[in-house]
Amino acid sequence: MTHFGAAHGMITHTGIATKYQLLSREQCEAITRGEKPGDLSEASSLAYDTTDYLMNIRGPLSKELWDRCVAAFGKEGTVGLVHYVALYSWTSIALNAADVVPPESKA
Repeated sequence: MTHFGAAHGMITHTGIATKYQLLSREQCEAITRGEKPGDLSEASSLAYDTTDYLMNIRGPLSKELWDRCVAAFGKEGTVGLVHYVALYSWTSIALNAADVVPPESKA
């Protein structure tokens, strides 16, 4: 969401991540600024690196990242991570196309 500047998506996902204590508010704010938090769990750090690679490097995911993801998340979990990156990318583009207003900004 950050990559595309989709405010609605960033606000919504920050709420989900903090509600379920997946990430702290500070970690979400750093990610929203395009910075990798230094205090991520090992799995969250790997998911961040994989997402960053998929969003910013053309071509296939590196074998090294693929192998690390499979070791950490299993093949199904790795495919799920890639699927979510693709889905959120599509969602961000759609939100931007429709200029969807973030929830707290609605009148």
